[in-house]
Amino acid sequence: MRILVCDTSNASCCAGLYEDGRMLSMELSLERRTHSEVIMPLIHKVIDDASERCLGGLDHRSCHEAVDAYACVVGPGSFTGIRIGVSAVKGMALVTGKPCIAIDSTRALASSAVPTNSSDSTLIVACFDARNKRVFAGCYDALSGAQVVSTNAYEASELVDKIIEVVSDYSRVLVVGNGAEVVQVALSTENNLEAMVEFAPGAVITPEGISKVAFEMAADEANLISAAILSPIYCAKSQAERFTKPLEFVVENANEKDVSRITILEAESILHPWETIEIESLVKDESKSCIVARDKSTGEAIGYIGATTVIDEMEIGNLCVTARFRRIGVALALIEALISDARRREVKTIFLEVDESNAAAIKLYTKAGFVQYGSRSNYYGQGKNALLYRFEIQ
Repeated sequence: MRILVCDTSNASCCAGLYEDGRMLSMELSLERRTHSEVIMPLIHKVIDDASERCLGGLDHRSCHEAVDAYACVVGPGSFTGIRIGVSAVKGMALVTGKPCIAIDSTRALASSAVPTNSSDSTLIVACFDARNKRVFAGCYDALSGAQVVSTNAYEASELVDKIIEVVSDYSRVLVVGNGAEVVQVALSTENNLEAMVEFAPGAVITPEGISKVAFEMAADEANLISAAILSPIYCAKSQAERFTKPLEFVVENANEKDVSRITILEAESILHPWETIEIESLVKDESKSCIVARDKSTGEAIGYIGATTVIDEMEIGNLCVTARFRRIGVALALIEALISDARRREVKTIFLEVDESNAAAIKLYTKAGFVQYGSRSNYYGQGKNALLYRFEIQ
C-alpha cells in the first residue's frame, strides 16, 4: 500500500511517500515561510523523487494514481496551517478518488519522537504551544503507542495534573514539541518529577512519524475516509473568538430618536424600504407598534419590527435585522415581543405575508407559531407569490 503523507499543522511543514512502511521519498521544511507557499512544492518534489528512484519515471498524474491513500495531519495546531494541509489533501483526493486518513497532530508528534528501538517505560507528552500558558497536548505510551491522556487544549498547569495522574506507571517522561518549554515552567514546582522528566522542545512532526501512524490506521478500513469527510480538528476557539465579546441585545419599544436608524435598517435590508415619514408614523401612532432590538453595548437599534392594529387584528409590516446580528435570535425575540404587545392590545389574530421564496423567513415565522392559511399570486411582481400566515392568540 502506498500512502502520501503531509503536515502543515504547526511550525514545520513536511510531505512523504511511503510503500508498506518503507520510505520512497520525503521532504521536511523548517523554513519560516507561509505553509501555503511551501506544501505543494514539497509534495511535487516528493512525487518527482519517488518517480525517479522507485516508480520508473511515472509522470505526476500516474504517480498520484499509484497512491492508495492520502494521510494528513488535521490538528490541533495553527488554525490557518491546519486548513492549508487539509485543503491540499482534499484537492488531490477529490481528483484521484482516493481515500484520506485523518491524523491527530499529537499522535504524529509522539510517533515522530519515539526511537525505533524504544524499550523502556516512557510516557511521551506531545505538546504544541497554544499561547498564553496553554498547550495542545496528548500523552502516549512509548511502547504500545496507546494514548493515555486525550488530545485537547490544556492550561499548562492542568496538563501537569494529568501527567501526575498517570506517571506512576512509567520510569521516564519525555515532553516533546514546541510546547515543552511551557510545560517545563509549569512542572518546575513538582520536585518529585524533576529527575524523571526530559524535554525536547525542538522535536517536530516528521513524514516518518506520520507514516507510522497512517499505516497503523489504514489497517482498519473505517479510518479510510472520503475527501468530503476530511476536516480539521480544532481543540480551542480562534483568537478572534476568544477576544471578541458575544453579541448581546435588548428588546424594547422604539422612540422618536430611533426613526433615522430604522430608516437605515430598512435601506440595508429591504428591497422597497419605507419612507421616513411612514416610519415616523409607525413610532408615534398609538394604533401602531414599533419595537426595536438594541445592541446592549452601544444602545444602537440593530433590528426592528413594525405592525398596525385595527380593532382585534394586527398586521406585521416589516421586520429586519442588521447583518452582524443575524442568526443569534434577534428576529425571533422581536416577534415574541410583538406578540406580547398584541396581547396587551387584546388582539386576537396577527397576520403577515411573506415571499414564497424566502425560506429563512418562512422557517422563522413557523418557529414563532404562525400557520399558513393562503397565498396571493404575483403579490411581489409577476411570478412572485406571497404566502399568507396568521397567529391566533389564545
